[in-house]
Amino acid sequence: MKKKILSLALVLVFALSLAPVSFALTEGDYKYTIQAGVAIIDEYIGSGGDVVIPSTIAGKTVTEIGENAFWYVKTIGKVTIPNTVTKINGGVFRYSSLTEIIIPDSVRVIANYAFAEAALLKSVVIPDSVESIGDGVFFDCDSLQNVKLPSTLEMITHNMFQDCDSLTEISIPETVTKLGNDAFFSCVNLESIIIPSKVKEIPWSCFELCRKLTKVDLPYGLETIGEDAFARTESLSSIVIPTTVKKIGMSAFFGSGLEELVIPYGVTTYNGNLGEMYNTTAVYIPSTVKSPGLHVHSSPNLVIYCAAGSDAEKKCISEKYSYDIDASVDTLINVTYNGKRVSFGTYGQNPISENGRTLVPLRSIFEAMGASVDWDQDSQTVTAKLGSTTVKLQIGSSTLYRNGEAVTLDVPAKAISGRTLVPVRAVAESFGAAVEWNQAGAVVQIKK
Repeated sequence: MKKKILSLALVLVFALSLAPVSFALTEGDYKYTIQAGVAIIDEYIGSGGDVVIPSTIAGKTVTEIGENAFWYVKTIGKVTIPNTVTKINGGVFRYSSLTEIIIPDSVRVIANYAFAEAALLKSVVIPDSVESIGDGVFFDCDSLQNVKLPSTLEMITHNMFQDCDSLTEISIPETVTKLGNDAFFSCVNLESIIIPSKVKEIPWSCFELCRKLTKVDLPYGLETIGEDAFARTESLSSIVIPTTVKKIGMSAFFGSGLEELVIPYGVTTYNGNLGEMYNTTAVYIPSTVKSPGLHVHSSPNLVIYCAAGSDAEKKCISEKYSYDIDASVDTLINVTYNGKRVSFGTYGQNPISENGRTLVPLRSIFEAMGASVDWDQDSQTVTAKLGSTTVKLQIGSSTLYRNGEAVTLDVPAKAISGRTLVPVRAVAESFGAAVEWNQAGAVVQIKK
């Protein structure tokens, strides 16, 4: 027994001998250390209020704000950092009462969780001099509303804005090429986001629980939408997935407010947990998706549309999911009318592009808009009526007549394999609709 006690005592003494020893010096409101002729602030011990950090201590230039230097200080307000500082270390202002921060353009590095859980911080301007921003820098900054990021920033790091409850919008610089996991997780009031053109992946849980997110612009060139990327985004009623996407992870849209989900032709992997999508009535899955990991539960109105003989159909049959056959899920160009996808399955022809214009089966667009359609075989002329508007269009002609007034077309209506195709923009605009082209997703969006 004595030998065990002695051994334990020796282990304790040895462990204590390895424990870090503080060599901090003190001057005024700060504890600091000197390394290689410069000063590093280790701890703030002042009485609080607005703080101006000195540029020198004991005649030495202050170049760093050390790790946790203002950690849990609940008496400070505005803090001004001198233009001699090049690095703000990890956790510097974590849990503090910081209300405003002035960061000079001498700073190159802001390390992990530097401002995390500073609940009173409302706005931050990060100068272009900053080359590196660590994980979770603004984690759980409940009052944060405005952030200006460096124009040369390359990455939104892991957890950078997680739980920033007051953040409604943010401009991500075009230089950003990568988003971190959970970067905007539970930003419950974030309303819109534009993803820069060089980003290849939306990683897991990046926008999960962004409950008020209504507008998302995804770039052409995006390749992967990760697991839970947009899970539980109840206000997100629509999204256009770029045609460059190849992989969509499990639960990417779980619990979202999407009314429809159109998986573009070319996606090969879709592990779709379609649970708790209470507003979703249609999910369109092309035949390029192999062995989809579909899981449908608590989505009472959802129907899966797929091609005959596809892996998606086989999955629906084996799992007894509600589904229907729509050959047009394999179209390269999609058309929506008031947010709803127009199906071309019953018209036997998908849209085509000619000279930069999209042509669609003539009845598809007229009937989607609620117009009545008459076809004169002898003159090869279609006549459509909607309300007080009458549109006439002859196959091969570059002129459309709207209530008798001639409108010149860039591309004439034409017949392909026995199907009549009309220029969708000209027809829709003739009935007073607005038409937009989403290049990233190859989608014609018609709204009236």
